[in-house]
Amino acid sequence: MQTGKILGIGAALSAGLLAANVASASVQLELTSSSGASELLPASATSSSSYTTDSSHTAFGGFTWSSLSVIESVSGQASLTLSVSGLSGTGGELKIEASGDGFTFDPASATLAVSGSGSLLGPSSGTDTIAGQSQISPSNTLLASPAAETGFSSATPPAQSGATSEGYTLSGGTQSLSSSDINTSGYAINVLTVFSVGDSAAISGSFIGSVPGSAPAAVNLPGSGPLSVVGGLVLVGGLAIRRRMKV
Repeated sequence: MQTGKILGIGAALSAGLLAANVASASVQLELTSSSGASELLPASATSSSSYTTDSSHTAFGGFTWSSLSVIESVSGQASLTLSVSGLSGTGGELKIEASGDGFTFDPASATLAVSGSGSLLGPSSGTDTIAGQSQISPSNTLLASPAAETGFSSATPPAQSGATSEGYTLSGGTQSLSSSDINTSGYAINVLTVFSVGDSAAISGSFIGSVPGSAPAAVNLPGSGPLSVVGGLVLVGGLAIRRRMKV
């Protein structure tokens, strides 16, 4: 009976620690204009995994926007989503880099992927392009130098000539990750998106960097050694013990 109670408490603590790790993660947004000027935007939590910029920060480098937000997700995969709404400019280039830390997954045969989609109201002249990268850092340091990256570029600009709004979908390749790229001590994912506006445009979209097929790593509990839950079993120190026990 005591063993059953201890395992039940341990499983609850394990789940709690995993949830606490996600909730304690942080994000950072950096903007860079074509002139080379840069600015770090404050990002505050709106829920346990969603972050948004302050409403007073809606313009930089000749661009304005309605909202910028970042969402971290650990459901089935480790992913970071940068969402842009109502981004407009009269010409030039704007680079937005979102960075999120607190990922502690180490899946086998992991790959880094990137994608993007949204809508764009085209310019009256010139062309718009959208390029992006998904990057991963083997540390929990925000905006750190990446160990691996993969990207996409709108080879055929998603903009139409004239004031015509159209949807677009951008898909990048995948990059295989090694054990030195991700580890159980934690890593950060960056999503870097570059908007190049020829004349004028209004852009909305979401850009996602992800490590698909991830699974939570074992959590070390004080005095108990590694503990994780797999199916109907509890793993304690490498031993499999059924969670449901008669008491």
